[in-house]
Amino acid sequence: MKLGRAARFSSLLDRYYGRLRREVRETGELYHLLARVARRQPLTPEERRRMRAQLIDVAKVLPALAIFAAPGGMFLLIVLGKVLPFSLLPSAFQEDPPAPPQPVPVPTPEADEPARREVG
Repeated sequence: MKLGRAARFSSLLDRYYGRLRREVRETGELYHLLARVARRQPLTPEERRRMRAQLIDVAKVLPALAIFAAPGGMFLLIVLGKVLPFSLLPSAFQEDPPAPPQPVPVPTPEADEPARREVG
């Protein structure tokens, strides 16, 4: 049984290693951007966009860590992950964003055809 757990842990590590590295790199980049802002150096619009996205990631993760640290927090975190309308994961761990829902075309009755009603 232990071999199965070790193999599962190894596969999870392989699966998330690149994402962990990307999140660490992005957080390091956030540190440098915040240091530039503190020194009153101007940021490009692209740097501002990246900084904003990383700050949102940090704002998502910190409450999740606080909930996780509370007694029974692991179960509460799982429930909140299912109930909340947004993801608690940082952007590096999210798959491709879902496509926006397509509008449903509304059929229009033709002028020469009377409206049909279903009986039942």
